[in-house]
Amino acid sequence: MKAFQMSANSSQKITHFYTNNVVGESSQTSLENPKPDERDQINKNQNEKLELAELEKIHEITTKVKVKESNIDFLKYKNQDAEINENSKEVLVETIEIRQEYHQDITGEIVQKLFANEKIDEVINYFCKPKSIDIVNFFIFHPIQPTNSSLISLPFNEKIFFSDQGDCKFNRKWLTYDENNQKLFCSVCLAYSDESSKFCSGFNDWKHTSQRIKEHEISKHHNSSVKAYIREKREKTVQHLLCGEQLQKRKIEVNERRCVLLQIIEVIKLIGKQGLPFRGDKSEAAYKLDDSSLNHGNFLEIILLLSKSENILKSHIEKSIKLSKEHHDRAQNINMKALKTTTKIGRGNLVTFLSATTVTTIIKLIGKEIKNMISREVKKAKIFSVMMDTTMDLSSYDQCSIVLRYVPHNEVCERLIGLKHVTSTSGNSLFETLKDTLAELDLPLNNCVANAFDGAANMSGHYNGVTAKLSEVITNHVHTWCYAHVLNLVLSDTTQCLTPCMSFFNLVQEAFVFFKEFYKRLAVYHKENPSLKLAASVATRWRSRNDAIVKIFGRIDFWIKGDLSPENESKFAYIQLLVALYEISISNQFNSKIRNDSLSLMKKFCSYETVLVAMMFLQIFKIITPLSDYLQTKHLDYIQAWRHVSSAHKSLQSVRNRFCDITKAAKTFVDFVVKKIDEKELLRDIEIEENLPKKRKRTVKRMDGELTRDEEVSTEEIDQFCIKIFNFTMDTIINSLEGTILSSSDFIYRFRMFRPSKV
Repeated sequence: MKAFQMSANSSQKITHFYTNNVVGESSQTSLENPKPDERDQINKNQNEKLELAELEKIHEITTKVKVKESNIDFLKYKNQDAEINENSKEVLVETIEIRQEYHQDITGEIVQKLFANEKIDEVINYFCKPKSIDIVNFFIFHPIQPTNSSLISLPFNEKIFFSDQGDCKFNRKWLTYDENNQKLFCSVCLAYSDESSKFCSGFNDWKHTSQRIKEHEISKHHNSSVKAYIREKREKTVQHLLCGEQLQKRKIEVNERRCVLLQIIEVIKLIGKQGLPFRGDKSEAAYKLDDSSLNHGNFLEIILLLSKSENILKSHIEKSIKLSKEHHDRAQNINMKALKTTTKIGRGNLVTFLSATTVTTIIKLIGKEIKNMISREVKKAKIFSVMMDTTMDLSSYDQCSIVLRYVPHNEVCERLIGLKHVTSTSGNSLFETLKDTLAELDLPLNNCVANAFDGAANMSGHYNGVTAKLSEVITNHVHTWCYAHVLNLVLSDTTQCLTPCMSFFNLVQEAFVFFKEFYKRLAVYHKENPSLKLAASVATRWRSRNDAIVKIFGRIDFWIKGDLSPENESKFAYIQLLVALYEISISNQFNSKIRNDSLSLMKKFCSYETVLVAMMFLQIFKIITPLSDYLQTKHLDYIQAWRHVSSAHKSLQSVRNRFCDITKAAKTFVDFVVKKIDEKELLRDIEIEENLPKKRKRTVKRMDGELTRDEEVSTEEIDQFCIKIFNFTMDTIINSLEGTILSSSDFIYRFRMFRPSKV
C-alpha cells in the first residue's frame, strides 16, 4: 500500500490546482460588474479594504541583501516580499516575488489540464505565454535557476542569475532556464509583455549572455512587465479595482474548496493504503447522503464522519445535498413530461468532489505521481534489474506484474511499476509489454542489467524467452533465478511426483476443510483442546504444507530422538483429530454422508503408509523450510545464502541414505499413538496400522516364445516403500536442486570480490 503514501505537499498541490479550475460557473459569473443595488454595499466595504491593504503592507519585507559570495542560494528568499521602489530599475528587478516550492512536481498541473478537458498524459508547457487564469500557477513554477552543483550541465555561468550593484548582489528572479530546450526566458515578460523579444521566445546566444541580459534588464518593455506584475501582486489592476469584492469572495470560495478537496485526497490515500473498496453498490447519490440508515460505501461514510468535526466540509456536504435534491426533483418532473414526448433528457452535473469520477481522477493522478517518483529514483540509480510474473485475477484475466530493483541510496529498493493485462504469455509478447512499461517511465531498456524470472519457458527460455530477448538487446545482460521461487517449485513438484505423496497432502487438506466448513464438527474437534488448531495446505502458500503436517504429526525430532515430554505431546493434533473423527462417525447428530466421510478420513489417517509419508516429508521440510525462509529475507547475503543451499543439498543426500531414521520415527509415533488410544477405553474401535499391509504378489504374464516366466523380486513391503517412494522422492528433490540452484555456482562465485572474507 505504499502507493498511496504521498507527501502532504503533493496533496496540497493537487488541491491547489484542482480548486483553481473547478471552482464552478457561479464563481465566474460573480466577477461581472456589480448591480446597482450592490453599489452601496461596495462603498460601505471600501474602508474595510483600505484597512486590509494597510495590514498587507506590514508583511512586505525587503530582500535587498548584501552578499560577499557569488554562489548565493536564492531559495532562502523565496518566501520574502520586496519593498518596491518604482524609480529604481535595480530594485524593480529584485521585487519579483516568485515561489518555486513545487516546480519539480506537476501533479497539480495534470489536474488543471484534466478539468480543462485536456488529456491527462499531456505535459504542460510553462515556457510560453500563460492564460490569465494560470498566472498564479505560472509564478509558482518559475523561476528555474539550476546550478552546476545540481548535476546539470549549464552552457553558461550560473552567476548570470545575480546582478552586481556595488557590494550588493541581487537575484534576478525574472530569469528562468528551460533545461529541455537549453534556453533562457524572462518570466515576467512571458506573462505580461506583448512585445517580441528573445527572452520571450527563448535566448540561447551563449557568447553574449551577460550583455544581452543587462540590455533586456533595462529595456522599456521589461520594466513595463515588472510594473504590471507589481500591480497584480498589490491588487491594483483594473479588474481588482472594479471587482475587488467579487474577487475576494472567489478567493474565499477557492480556499474552502481546497480545504474540502485536501480532506478528500487524504481519505482516498487512507482507503488505498488499507486496501478497502471505495464505493458501495447503491445509495451513492448526493441527495441520499443525509439518510444515515443507508450504506453509502467506505469513501462517503468516512467523508460524512469527518464532516462532524470539520465545519467547512460539513457546509460543503450540506450544500451538495441541497443542490443535488433540487437537481433530482427537477429531473424527475422533466422525466415525467418526457414520457409524453420523444425528447431526451440529459443528466447534467454538479461539482461536489464526491463522485466516482473525482475519486478515479485523483487515484490516477496519485499513481502517475508515484510512477514519476520511481522514475526519478531509478534514473538517479542509473542501472536496474527487472522481475516479471503473470497470474490470473478473480475475473480470469491474465495480469503481468513488473517489478524493478535498484540501489538509490546504498540499499536495494524494490518497486512495482506496472500491472498489465496481457492477452498472450509468449516470450515476445511479454518482452514488448516490458518495453512499453519502461517507455512510459522514460527509462532506457539498455540500463536493465539483469533479470530474475522463474523457470517457465516463456520467461527463462534460451531461444524465445524474455531473457533471450533481453540478451539480444543488452550486452552482458545477466539472468538470475528467483531462487526462493524455484526452490518452492521444487518442493511443489516433489509433493506431486507420486500418487502416495499427492494423496497424503490431499488428505491433510480434506481434514482441514471437513472441520472448518461446519461449526458443529469444529466444536467436536475443539472439545478436548481448543488451542490445537489445524492448518490448511494451500498450493500457492509454500510454507503452508510444512505448517499443516507439523500441526498434525508434530516435529520429526520428537520421534527420531524419542523426546516425548508432556510439553511436546501437546504440540501435535493427530490423536485429537482421530478422536474427533471417531466421535462424528458414531454420532446420531450428523447425517449418514458426514458420518461416512468422517470414517473414511479416520481410516486413511490410521494407515501406516500415511505415517511413513508424513515422517518423510517432516524430514524434508526440516531441511528445506529454513532455507526457503532465508531466501525470502529482505537483506539477503548471497554468499551466506549459497552456503545454506550447499548445506541443504548435503543434508538431503545424507537423509536419502538413512531411511532407517524414517522407519524409526514412524515406529515411535505409532507406538505412542496406540498407547494413548488404549488409555481411552471408549476408543478401542480405532485401529492404527503398525506395519504396511502385505500385497498380493504380482504375476507377470508369459509372452509367446518365452520359455520361462518372469517373477517379481520378493522384497518386504517396507523395502518396496523405500525403493519406490522414499528413494524416488529424495532423488527428485536432489536432482531438481542440482539442475536449478546449484547449476548457478559460477555466477554466485563472482560475488567473492564483494565479500572475500566469506568465500
